[in-house]
Amino acid sequence: MKLLGPISILGGLILLFAYLVSISAFCYWLTATKITTAHRFVSGGEVLFWFAVFGILSVMWGRLRGILNLTTLHALYSDRLVRTYLGASNPSRWEAEGAGVTKPDKDDDMPFVDYKPYENGGPLHIINTTFNETMSGESQLDQRDRKGLPLAVSPIAMSAGVSHHAQINTSNDIDKARYSHKVPLKPIEIKGQEQESVSKTDGNKKVGSFKIFPKDTKIKAEALTLGEWVGISGAAVSTGMGSHTNVGLSIVLAFFNIRLGYWWDSGIAPRKRETRTHYAVPSEILLGLVKAFRFVFRTQSYLLDEAFGRFHGPARRLWNLSDGGHFENTGVYELIRRELPLILCLDNGADPKYEFADLGNLVRRARTDFGAEIEFVTIKKVKEKTNGAQQEKKEKKVKYVVKKTPDWLKEEYKDLLQTIVEEGNGFFGSVEHLKREDTKHNPDVPLSKCHASLAAARYKKSGKQGILILLKPTLTGDEPQDVQQYYVAHKDFPDETTADQFFDEAQWESYRKLGHHIGEQLMDCLPKLQASNDSRSVDT
Repeated sequence: MKLLGPISILGGLILLFAYLVSISAFCYWLTATKITTAHRFVSGGEVLFWFAVFGILSVMWGRLRGILNLTTLHALYSDRLVRTYLGASNPSRWEAEGAGVTKPDKDDDMPFVDYKPYENGGPLHIINTTFNETMSGESQLDQRDRKGLPLAVSPIAMSAGVSHHAQINTSNDIDKARYSHKVPLKPIEIKGQEQESVSKTDGNKKVGSFKIFPKDTKIKAEALTLGEWVGISGAAVSTGMGSHTNVGLSIVLAFFNIRLGYWWDSGIAPRKRETRTHYAVPSEILLGLVKAFRFVFRTQSYLLDEAFGRFHGPARRLWNLSDGGHFENTGVYELIRRELPLILCLDNGADPKYEFADLGNLVRRARTDFGAEIEFVTIKKVKEKTNGAQQEKKEKKVKYVVKKTPDWLKEEYKDLLQTIVEEGNGFFGSVEHLKREDTKHNPDVPLSKCHASLAAARYKKSGKQGILILLKPTLTGDEPQDVQQYYVAHKDFPDETTADQFFDEAQWESYRKLGHHIGEQLMDCLPKLQASNDSRSVDT
């Protein structure tokens, strides 16, 4: 494990050198009859010999599928995440051999099948990734918009897209799954979320619907560790980036080997599907040649796909995975799927202009994929009235009330929204209040009016209702002095670009303390909120 990072970088350089050698060999073969060296012609036997050697090496290299991931930066990136976060709970970190900051320890990471915090009162950890698909896995037509599907994994199951699910079946073979690096998947269908697709017909014969996880198929997928899945979930820059994928950028990133994505072995051979992929090609002969090339030069074909940003989704056994934010960046998408009554949404993406792009994307995809409506309420500061006339009161006596709620909410649910606002007096506001505005006392230091906002969620399929609390890293002027000082000196804080991967002490502590400050205020109102929420029925 300690050598995977250097091997990844060295592998990328070797790969680039191999490309140059390939071009040179091809040019040599084309012009061999015209080249003279030391007053003699190059013989045809020499050309044939070297062409044969080059061909054999190319075929052998094409069968080395593991080189796809060994030549990326995924291993190096995952090692750093594992050492930083998972290694923090490793007892050997305080011993001499495990004290290295950059050297991973064997006990830092763990098999994903063993990761079960929910059995000891912890949460069910859902890791979000993006399954890159610029070519539809069903029809192989170009995808112009999303260019990817959400792939959410947990120690229990995984979900791909809107309605494709598979259970991770390790109840009887957990030891085998732990050491064989293969995990059995069992396709399942959830009531109300059946695998939706247009049924196909071949003449008068019904073919069926395309399924990512085909029924009645024994699936042995690649088993990864917890750290490897987390590394994939954070692979922000790669040749495949969901809706951000484009050919020009993919070519540049591939050339410089800036590849953080991962080729995951799904264990599903496309040729064994009951419903096969339908290819849009001009002729069957051309399709046959393409398939033959992919079979003989398998590794090269996957690398070419990366270089040109062409990802075929479930039409290939290996799936290209990257950062879950390439599909939906807040992580709330999977919670909307589960129709939870209370959702805490952390909008922590770099958003210096407060355009709320990630939030807008969530609301849009919740509606189009699940029929769920997320509507934010309007919260206003009001002054108490005395003898029918408004009278200015002290700040601590000013009330914050819910002025506008969706019409479909029941009255008792409106009361619950008001309870939240009363408990966090001044902590909650409308989405517009989250934006920075110039202050009267110091126009050069714009501040927000609140840290959080409220939304009501309506789940169309079940008719249930829920509450979404939106938290945004903002400064309102009540933060500790060191945090305010850092903001004055760094105007983009706390929305500095994610390209900055090297924090100094002041930067790290400022982000940490701001999050702690906002979290403490939220905790003050959550107990009563939970009690109120539990006492109410969220069914319409």
